[in-house]
Amino acid sequence: MNWTIIFNRLFEIIDQQGPNYFSGPRFLRFVKELDPYFPDYYQYIEQRKGENKSTTRKNYFYDLLLSFEEEKRVRLIRRILQETRAENPTKVAELYSILGGESVGPTANVPEAQWNAERLNRLLDDIDESITTADYERAITLSYTCLEGFFGHSLNTTSRKRKT
Repeated sequence: MNWTIIFNRLFEIIDQQGPNYFSGPRFLRFVKELDPYFPDYYQYIEQRKGENKSTTRKNYFYDLLLSFEEEKRVRLIRRILQETRAENPTKVAELYSILGGESVGPTANVPEAQWNAERLNRLLDDIDESITTADYERAITLSYTCLEGFFGHSLNTTSRKRKT
């Protein structure tokens, strides 16, 4: 993947004033989802200053992205795109397409009130990520896990209804 192009397209989305704007602290909150022990904003900026590295948003966002292995880069970008999709659906869809190497499909999100929604949403994200990184075998395995969860839940619900 051409990470320079991908990053420049991402930065175009997150550099616009409004709800999609990513300040340094906001960007680092997303980084900390991947690496909870990553320094906070002020620690990171001081570290960069001590290393005589640029502290401009675009430069250190790019350096941060490239510091991760490819799978985590994709996860970080996908997570940011989820956050920015509503405000800029066209550019987000284009970037999803570049990441996946194909056309963008719909994304699923299980409402939190539903049974085991957190786990199912995590599985759906993992399936999507596996497809993006061309790990199709893992995507299929995770899909079966999802289906088993849905099937098991529907059997339990049905059997409970019959007993009452």
